[in-house]
Amino acid sequence: MRQGKEKRPLAMIKTMLIAQGVLGTFYPSANPTEKAPVVIVISGSEGGIPQYITENLYMPEANFLALSYFGAEGLPSSLENIPLEYFVKAIEVLKQMPGVDASRIAVVGNSRGAELVLLLASRIDLDLRGVCAIVPSQYVNGGFPYPNRNAWTHNGKPIREFLPGLTSNHENLTEGEDIVAMIEQGLAPKHEGSQNDPLIIADLFRARQMKHQADLSNYEIAIENITSSVLLLTAEADAIWPSAAYGQGLVNRAYLHGKRDVTHKRFSEAGHGLAFPYYEEYDTSIFHPIGNFWCHGGGEPFHNKIASEQTHTLVHEFLTGILT
Repeated sequence: MRQGKEKRPLAMIKTMLIAQGVLGTFYPSANPTEKAPVVIVISGSEGGIPQYITENLYMPEANFLALSYFGAEGLPSSLENIPLEYFVKAIEVLKQMPGVDASRIAVVGNSRGAELVLLLASRIDLDLRGVCAIVPSQYVNGGFPYPNRNAWTHNGKPIREFLPGLTSNHENLTEGEDIVAMIEQGLAPKHEGSQNDPLIIADLFRARQMKHQADLSNYEIAIENITSSVLLLTAEADAIWPSAAYGQGLVNRAYLHGKRDVTHKRFSEAGHGLAFPYYEEYDTSIFHPIGNFWCHGGGEPFHNKIASEQTHTLVHEFLTGILT
C-alpha cells in the first residue's frame, strides 16, 4: 500500500526469480561465492512483489527473497485460495540455489503476510530458524477483498476456519462494502473513505471479533506448533487492525501451551507501517489498490518514525541471532 523513494544499500543487486511457478525478486548476499542464510519476505493485502519492504530490511550477511503470492503475473489476482504448498515450493527452489545455505532459513511477514507466515509455520514443519511477524493477526482471516471467501488452502482443501465478514455472509461481499454497512448500521464512527477522511479498518476487525466471539478460538493460529523462535512486532495505534492485541493474544496462547521462545515488542502510539521506511504521508491516508478505498494507517508522526527505525534494528538483531 505504500509508495515512496527507494531506500537500499549501494551494493545491493537484485534479480527476478521465476522457477517452478514461484515468482519473486532475489537479493544475493554481499559475498555470493559463499553459502549464506536466506530470508523470505512476504507482503500483505496489497500483493505484488514486496521489494520495498525487502530493501528496507535487507542485510548483506544474508540472501533475501521478496516473494509474491498474488497480484503479479502468473499468480492469483487476489488473496483467495492461496495454497500453503506454494511457499513450501519457494523454499525448495531456494535450497537448490548456489550461495544459499539450506539449513539457515527464516521468514518475515507483514500484515496479512504476517498472518500467513504464522499459519504456515504452525501447520507445516519447514525446519525454519525463525519466524518474524510484523503487525500480525491472531486469527486466520478470510480472503481479500472478499472476506467471506477462503484466503488459504492446505493439502488441496480450503482452510475454512476463518474470521468472516461482519454485515453479511454472502461470498461476494467486499471489504469496502462491509465497512460501509458497518458504519451505516451505527457499529463504528463514520468516515467518508476519502483521502481527507480515511477509513479506520481496525473498527471492522474489532466488530467482527465481537460478533463471532463464541467461535474465535476456532480461528486462532496455533502458534504453539511453530518449532522455531518467533518475533512479534505490533503497534498499539494500528488503524488497519488491532495488531497489539493480536500479538498479546498470540503470546498468551503460546505460553498457555508451554512455548516460551516468543518475543513480543509493542510500539505505543505507532501505526501499521512498521516494516516500511518512515515517511510523513503515511500518517494521513493510504489508498489501497485492491480494496479500492482510502484508509488510515494509524499512529503519530514522531512515534511512527521511531517505531520504523526500531523495527529495522529489531528485525536485524533477530535475524542475526537465529541465522549465525
